[in-house]
Amino acid sequence: MQSTGKRKDRLDSHRNLNLAFWLLVSAFCSVLLWCLTSYTALRLALPSRTHTTSLTPPLPPLSQAERRLQLRHVFHHASSTGPYSGLFRRLDQPILPQRIASSGKSDKLLRVKSKVGTVYKPTLSYFNDLVNVTTNGDMRKLNQRYHSLGNSGIYQQRDDILPDVTDHETVLAFAKMTNNAYNDPVSSKPSDWYDLGEKWHLNSSWGWDTDGVRGHVYGDDKNTTFVLVIKGTTYGIADDKLNDNILFSCCCARVGPTWRTVCDCYRSGYQCNQTCLEESVAGNELYYRMAMDMYIELKAMYPNSVIWFSGHSLGGGVASLLGATFGVPTVAFQSPGDRLAARRLHLPGPPGIRYEDMPIWHFGNTADPVFMGVCTGVTTSCWYAGYALETKCHTGKTCVWDVVKEEGWRVDIRAHRITDVIERILLKNMSLPECVVETDCVDCGPWDYVDRDQSSKKAVAIAS
Repeated sequence: MQSTGKRKDRLDSHRNLNLAFWLLVSAFCSVLLWCLTSYTALRLALPSRTHTTSLTPPLPPLSQAERRLQLRHVFHHASSTGPYSGLFRRLDQPILPQRIASSGKSDKLLRVKSKVGTVYKPTLSYFNDLVNVTTNGDMRKLNQRYHSLGNSGIYQQRDDILPDVTDHETVLAFAKMTNNAYNDPVSSKPSDWYDLGEKWHLNSSWGWDTDGVRGHVYGDDKNTTFVLVIKGTTYGIADDKLNDNILFSCCCARVGPTWRTVCDCYRSGYQCNQTCLEESVAGNELYYRMAMDMYIELKAMYPNSVIWFSGHSLGGGVASLLGATFGVPTVAFQSPGDRLAARRLHLPGPPGIRYEDMPIWHFGNTADPVFMGVCTGVTTSCWYAGYALETKCHTGKTCVWDVVKEEGWRVDIRAHRITDVIERILLKNMSLPECVVETDCVDCGPWDYVDRDQSSKKAVAIAS
């Protein structure tokens, strides 16, 4: 009987151990299931961007620390008028340790200084609306709807980290980045590119020199700061010329009876249909909307990082329009006047937000006819090349080297090259100019803009 009792006790003990084991297994599975369910719910709650990899650093402190930037990514967005209008891809570059990147004569780091300043950022609801915009037409209608209610509730003022445009080396670094955006950074294989939309399986060089928008992204090795640089105009590329003539002409590039206009808004004499002009910027072929995709992609990859814009010529104009849209600090070089394009897109500006409060800086020189808005008329190179670059008024602030008066330069289209700014101005250690708002500036003075209701609007100066 005693032996039987002991066996019964051992059997009960074994059953208890088995029960405890399976209870632990059940609890572990429940916790695992809860984790998987929570993760799935979180993923569904976030925007669907399966092609991005978020490399999120902690929120950077508001400091004036020096940033050392190197090329990190390259974006290529094909134009809507090309054979692959859905093409959007990204090429990643290896991160070089700073001690290697800055060693010897082949210094791959660009040093920029920053400062704390005030910006106007879109509210969360407005930003989400911007992200969901798919065409330039939708963008224009969205801004029309918001700004008809006034700027209150659309943008919020806050302190942020800005590039220090009073520092010579910082401005030189931005100029070098805009120059490099014209160049092929690497000879890459097709497999090196990440398709950010439909899979095209194209060769690596397809459209690189002939189709769409290119953006070079510079960043530090800690992922705290990035600069998205938009490539400017390349002579002979039809889409580049189309964007120039839509954004920076007075009326559809109607500068003479022999010119082929880029939209149908011209009426007669110096009359142009204002409503038609605003609708002309609604076409998907505008680089402005394609560049928005680049910023949204970069923001999704690095949501807590500081992001700035830059560009030269057309690239500077597009960058400044993006800067006005998202409240992102922008350093542009030699760009045509962008104020008229910003008004046609209904982007933020006076009287809601003063230009002097916008962190947008346009660097240029008085010998550049494109930047000064004088590359017009039958005797100019712009006329012969088919470019109607007629605007001269800029958003934000302009920083102008008066090289005609102080250095004896002549007005010459060659002064528009970014290499002239780098080699003949910045590397010559010319003092940085004061950055000021352009006051009493009028674009397209002779033109009379008529709405569909036949009411007439003359060009007027926009208060800062």
